[in-house]
Amino acid sequence: MRRRRFEGRRGRPRFYRSRRVYVVDRRYRNRFRRGRSVYYLPPRGADIAAAAFVIGASAASAAVIYDALSAPPVVEPPRRYTLDEIVEDPEVRHYVRAVDVDTINFASGESEITPTELGKLDNIAGGIQRVVKNDPGALFLIEGHTDAVGDEESNLVLSEDRALAVKVALVEEYGIDESNLEVAGYGEQYLKIDTDGPSHENRRVTVRNISNLIAQGSADDEAGSAESDEGFADDQGEDFQDDQFQDDNGGGQQ
Repeated sequence: MRRRRFEGRRGRPRFYRSRRVYVVDRRYRNRFRRGRSVYYLPPRGADIAAAAFVIGASAASAAVIYDALSAPPVVEPPRRYTLDEIVEDPEVRHYVRAVDVDTINFASGESEITPTELGKLDNIAGGIQRVVKNDPGALFLIEGHTDAVGDEESNLVLSEDRALAVKVALVEEYGIDESNLEVAGYGEQYLKIDTDGPSHENRRVTVRNISNLIAQGSADDEAGSAESDEGFADDQGEDFQDDQFQDDNGGGQQ
C-alpha cells in the first residue's frame, strides 16, 4: 500500500492511498474463453446476461450504470472477505458487477485525464454519489489495467496511475469522499481481450461496488492506518518525498 502525492486542481498537495497488485498464483492471471477474459463473463450459477455483468460506460445510461454499481452480488458469496482478499483475488471480485470506464481514452503509456474528458465521468460519479447517499459506508474498487506491451513492472505502475487519476477526478471534481474509493493497479495481468499487441480495450479502468463482499470492520481498520500515514505525510509539508513514490515511468508502458 502506498501514499501517492498529487497536486490538486486548486494547487493543494494531497496524498492518496493506492496499491500495485502482483498476483503470484498464475491460475488467476489472463484466463480467456473465445478470446475474451473469463472475468467479463458471469460466474457459474449467475442469472444475468454477459452484457449486463460488466457494462461499458460509453454505451450505458446513467440509470444502467447506477443499477450496476448498486446491485447485490450476482451469486451469493460463501462468506465475507477482508479488503486484501478482495483486491488480490479476481474470483472474489467476480461476485459483483462492474463498469468499464471506457469513456476515458488513455493514450499508450499515459495516465492523464484531460480537462475535456472530465465530463465523461459524470454518469459514473452520479451513480457512486447515489449509492453513497443511501449507504455512506459504501466502498468502490477502482481497478487500473494496461495492455501487454512493455515490461510488467512498468505496466503495474502505469495501471496504478490510471486508477489514481480516476479517483483524483472523482474526489476533486465531484466531491466524493476518498474513503469510499479504493485503488488498485493490476498492470497487464487481467487483459480484457487476448492479445499481446497494443489494445485500447485493454488500456482501461474498471469500477465495482465491493460493499457486499467486505467483512465488517476490514475497510475501517485499513482506512484508519492510512489516515495515520496521511497525517505523517502532511506534517512533512510540500517537500515530503518517499522512495516508494519515486517511480520510473519511462518508455515502453502501454
